[in-house]
Amino acid sequence: MTKRAAAVEETRRRIVEATMDLHASKGILATSWEEIARRADVAPATVYRHFPTLDELLPACGELSMRQLALPSDEEIAERFRGTRSRRERLRRLVDELFDLYERGGDVLRAVRRERALLSRVQEDHEEIEERLDVLTAAALEPFELAEHEIAVVRALTDYDAWAALRERGITGPDAVDVVAGLLEGWLR
Repeated sequence: MTKRAAAVEETRRRIVEATMDLHASKGILATSWEEIARRADVAPATVYRHFPTLDELLPACGELSMRQLALPSDEEIAERFRGTRSRRERLRRLVDELFDLYERGGDVLRAVRRERALLSRVQEDHEEIEERLDVLTAAALEPFELAEHEIAVVRALTDYDAWAALRERGITGPDAVDVVAGLLEGWLR
């Protein structure tokens, strides 16, 4: 029975991973069960047996997506900024944290943002992600008593779309962090 359960779990994992890849590249609603089956190397009936409807498949994908993103808890956020005092240090840490998150979960973020208005389950994930990013940003900026519009500018310049635009132009890793943190520090002076 244990081998059978392990095989079922492995098949389920392959289906969910294949689905996530297709959702990221094609879109959630544009992905068929047949395409998922081909990508997971299983029969279409196997996909239907594990996930008869999109409403049953999305939570499994959402769970794996959230693990992939590894959004920090309140305690983890507080720890990440413990001991950082200067504006420069806090901004650099913020940008580094966010850009690392985008690096590991950019495909997830892009898919969620693209189809959030079409599927309530995806909208819920989007709201959870954005709330965590807001909390992370607020924690980084908290000592500086910034106005609401200043915080909004920081969020915009550290957003996934800004990271993706830099990446498309070959500005990645520490260089991207330096550029954005430097821009923010100069603007906030």
